[in-house]
Amino acid sequence: VCSSDLNVTIAAKKTRDTCVISETDCDLLALALDLNAVLYTDDFAIQNVAGVLGVRTIPINQRKAKRIHWKYRCSGCGRYFDHDGECLICGSIIKRKLK
Repeated sequence: VCSSDLNVTIAAKKTRDTCVISETDCDLLALALDLNAVLYTDDFAIQNVAGVLGVRTIPINQRKAKRIHWKYRCSGCGRYFDHDGECLICGSIIKRKLK
C-alpha cells in the first residue's frame, strides 16, 4: 500500500465516506494526489474526500459539493451511531444522514 492510498483511506474515514467510496474511487483519488491532477466529477463523496486531501475538483453537471459531514441515525429509534448497519437497540437499519 503506497502512502497516497493510505492518505485516501484516512481522508475517507475523516469525512465518513468509507461506506460509499469504491476501490476505484480510492485509486482515482490516490492517482490525482500523486499527479497533482484536477478531478472532474459530480460525485459528492469523491469531492468531499478530495477536499480533505487538497485535490482540486471541478463538477461536470452539478453544483460543487460543500464540505459534508455525515452522521449515522437509526431509522427506527432515532439514535445516532458512528457506522451504518443494523441498530443494536431496536434492530432497524442505520442510515447515513447529513450532519
